[in-house]
Amino acid sequence: MLLVSPRIATRGWALATQALSHPSWAVSHLSNFNEAMYDRKHPWQWAPAESLSVVDALQKAGGWQEAEIRAVLDELVAPTGPESSTLTVDQDGSSEFIQLANAWCRLAKPQLVLETGVAHGFSTASILQALERNGSGHLISIDLPHLHPDAIKTIGAAVPKELRSRWTLCLGGEVSTIPRAMSARPEPLDLFVQDASHSYRGQLKAYGAAWPFLRDGGVLLSDDVSEPFDVFARRVGRTPIYVHQPKWRPVGLIVK
Repeated sequence: MLLVSPRIATRGWALATQALSHPSWAVSHLSNFNEAMYDRKHPWQWAPAESLSVVDALQKAGGWQEAEIRAVLDELVAPTGPESSTLTVDQDGSSEFIQLANAWCRLAKPQLVLETGVAHGFSTASILQALERNGSGHLISIDLPHLHPDAIKTIGAAVPKELRSRWTLCLGGEVSTIPRAMSARPEPLDLFVQDASHSYRGQLKAYGAAWPFLRDGGVLLSDDVSEPFDVFARRVGRTPIYVHQPKWRPVGLIVK
């Protein structure tokens, strides 16, 4: 007879209950798992031909001067977790990715930003910080909660209360939720920030789902990119820009 500890049994029951309560979340998690397993069985070797610094990438993509780029980078207040929290920025993303998202928002002044992959919300907070400094703009964030009931409490934990008036959080799978979230907005999308799926097929699906909503001149910004970003850039006839990250794969940027 197989004996299961009360702790494991309780956790298993909680996961099963959450999956039954939110079947679409469970399906999305299963799809993500299958895509991750596909990547493990079909590894690829890829490296960008050129990787730029944050400043050089912003100059190339947006045409801004170095002085104005450095001015907005100096404004950025590094997001932190809530009081008595052990959260750190490194848990959610690199400083290069956060700097790019914040600086693009400060300089381009987007009215509508869509982000996938929130976690604790460090990049979310940096985007909202920029929109608040601009005095305009709104951020829609999409995140797929883990199936443990308490996991939902950590989503966006690093986002200060004073920045939340410009923020809408949608829970669900990345690809399925993008059209639903965008259909509620009359304005076109200025910036898509992708940081949810990091699998080959998952990233391609996410880019394809958001691209039709981006206005001409809008930007796709994706963290921890690899070959799928290059593939998608060729599909849409654009030249990708890559930003070097010491601890991660590059950040990718495409202007529509």
